Amino acid sequence: MRVILTLIIPVYNVEAYIEECLESLFPQIANSKNNDVEVIIVNDGTPDKSMDIVIHAIKKYSLERQVRVVNQCNQGLSAARNTGIRLATGDYIGFIDSDDYVSENYIREIKSNILDLIISSGDILKFNFHFFRNKVSRSRRTNLINTVRYSGTEYIKNDIKENSWYAWRRIYASHLFDDILFDVGKKYEDVLTVPLLTFKSSNCVALNSTLVFYRSNPYGITKNSELEHAIDILSRVNDHVEIMKRRGYNKQLISLHVYNIAKTFVNTVATAWKGKFDIFFIHSNFTTIYPHLNVFRTVYVYVYYFKAVLKYLLSQVKRKIL
Repeated sequence: MRVILTLIIPVYNVEAYIEECLESLFPQIANSKNNDVEVIIVNDGTPDKSMDIVIHAIKKYSLERQVRVVNQCNQGLSAARNTGIRLATGDYIGFIDSDDYVSENYIREIKSNILDLIISSGDILKFNFHFFRNKVSRSRRTNLINTVRYSGTEYIKNDIKENSWYAWRRIYASHLFDDILFDVGKKYEDVLTVPLLTFKSSNCVALNSTLVFYRSNPYGITKNSELEHAIDILSRVNDHVEIMKRRGYNKQLISLHVYNIAKTFVNTVATAWKGKFDIFFIHSNFTTIYPHLNVFRTVYVYVYYFKAVLKYLLSQVKRKIL
């Protein structure tokens, strides 16, 4: 049977969440008529009992043929995803974070739209998601899906304006990974890699429906930012610009993308430094991106930085009062 979809799930220290994740996904695969979906679970050297839960879930739903478990020493999220990518046999590849869960119609809607992508030689399927902290008060079943098809630069403009580069909110044609993988050893890997995949693609199908429920983990990377992690955000900006130029995107679009990445950077710095204000540090790390920003956006980046610092300080004051 031809595999049309490979889902990659890295596992590390998610003992408290992995069961909910798999229970949202495995019944859908078990009830699917065709064995055309494979799951690759990458054990990234997890020290807890996460893998015991994984093995139990595989046996519970008799998915030994469709779910593959790969073990490796701890190398981080990017390396775990890359391992899955190299082993994937599906026409399309998707990612699920092991502390999140998916909607009840996740597999059905993705598969039905992948068929449209195959017919039209589409590259990316994009869908909505819902943030939550503990429990979601809404049903996992989503409403009827409205499908929007984009081509040319139309969907690129939408993605850049939205500035939401989560890897798990898209399904990708496997050929996009022929020369692009996630950056090992760096944080904010989605911001570094997903734009490259998007800019390389030719067209996109967007679903106006929530298919992923994203857990806001207070111990995650974005909640415990460090300065070296913030610098990682800018490490592939020039690669982004280069591929955008090759694809013929105009200067305004390139400038908007760089501007949004710069805002992500300064917001992270403001949090990492706990409200410390240092214009020189921002300036010294912006030398490579200044050529891609007009004067207005350059000035506003600093204004945005000041606002981010102020927002952080006010949040700390509010926390002490409460």
